[in-house]
Amino acid sequence: MLFYKKDIIKLSQYVKNLNYLDIGSRNNISGWVKIIENKLNIIKFDEDEDKILFDKENFKKFYLTENPVQSSLFKPKLNQIRYENNESRLNYKILDVKVNSLDNELKDYDRQIDLIKIDTQGSEYEILKGGMTIIKKDMPYIFLETWSEEYYEGITLFDEIITKMREIGYELYLLDTAASRRVDLKSIFKKNNFGGNKMTGFNLFLGPSLEYLINENDIDRKVKRAFVLFIHNLISYSYKIVENENVDFKYQLKKIINKRIKFKFYYDFMILFNYITRYKVLENHTLT
Repeated sequence: MLFYKKDIIKLSQYVKNLNYLDIGSRNNISGWVKIIENKLNIIKFDEDEDKILFDKENFKKFYLTENPVQSSLFKPKLNQIRYENNESRLNYKILDVKVNSLDNELKDYDRQIDLIKIDTQGSEYEILKGGMTIIKKDMPYIFLETWSEEYYEGITLFDEIITKMREIGYELYLLDTAASRRVDLKSIFKKNNFGGNKMTGFNLFLGPSLEYLINENDIDRKVKRAFVLFIHNLISYSYKIVENENVDFKYQLKKIINKRIKFKFYYDFMILFNYITRYKVLENHTLT
């Protein structure tokens, strides 16, 4: 995804703060979240702190891996040794930890949740399951890092998560690669840099249907919704949400869209360039 920082900042002045649940980031705020950090009321849940989320209050085994960002409430699967650079996932110690549900942790939280981001190495669905009361009430946008292969034993894979979330009115807005691997053949060949990688994990952006978003009554919420879609280049969806609203956000968005039309060649080139450089934040584009 290519993020046009100046356009995002221009629109952000017309957007009220968003209430954002950041689950599993380990204080690593980056990408589009970093750009709008000053517009976020952030609630953090990290697995190396006291609040470890799962589907309900309980005690669980926690697999603390050599590389802490690979730690999980699910046991790393031994067959992952076939892949290159995966040894640290298989070196772990087991801790006994207390877990709780998102609904329990936020039972006294009286604000509407706008965004949820979850990256917890396999327990994403259980966390969603334990937060269904809040999710069904607020219908926030949800960003997940998920797996298409069992890196950990017994995890719910990305396609199952999509199916389960569809049951409560969610749709898939965006999907891109979160992880890919090749088999480790360094013991046979001098290098292991040949051929392509198999996709093993995906980033998901899930949200309510466009019809749901258009029909919301809270204008401030609609602007927030449109803003997040704009950030992710879903500009036609963004405009459609606020099309019939008399708000400054819409008029600024209309100016940006007209600029995108006028300089279409430039933007098409930058999208192509982004396929090569991947996930760069464009800091200083100069078109006005």
